[in-house]
Amino acid sequence: MPQALPQQRRCAVVEQTVVKAIAISHQFTDGDATRQVLDHVDLEIPYGELVTITGPSGSGKTTLLTLVGLLDPLQSGQLMLAGEDCTNLSQHERTLMRRTHLGFVYQFHNLMEELTARENVAMPLLLGGSSRKIALANADELLDLVQLSHRGHAFPSRLSGGERQRTAICRAIIHRPSLVIADEPTG
Repeated sequence: MPQALPQQRRCAVVEQTVVKAIAISHQFTDGDATRQVLDHVDLEIPYGELVTITGPSGSGKTTLLTLVGLLDPLQSGQLMLAGEDCTNLSQHERTLMRRTHLGFVYQFHNLMEELTARENVAMPLLLGGSSRKIALANADELLDLVQLSHRGHAFPSRLSGGERQRTAICRAIIHRPSLVIADEPTG
């Protein structure tokens, strides 16, 4: 006699946003001159989306990424990141949010020259409290994924430009961030 299959659970799909910026404004002051770089910018990015921000040089792209990436405090506006209000966080609180929710890939790799490729990749996990053994095992797995397992013990100065960039990408994603910010990652 056939048995009834277990009923599958149905999950409601809830669209969540990883970034919600409302009326972000930012200006730079140089002596008596003030330059408005961002003027009431709104931005909403759902989880899992790939978003490209384009514009001419000096239009505020990097400034916006710096603010969304919690590297600088907001001057005005509101910022939600991974469901948390980041509008008025202290520098320490922004650091903790970056460590938990953000990964960065820069135009220049920004690898620590005194660390090997695998140690550079492992660093976010080590800073987050993982054991060295677990962090290095995860780093090795990612380096293998990008075909750099044979270069894990090399220092950045011994890696090609492409190898350094792949190492930096591994470092940016090793802790499974909510958001990866890449500012001109291909140079």
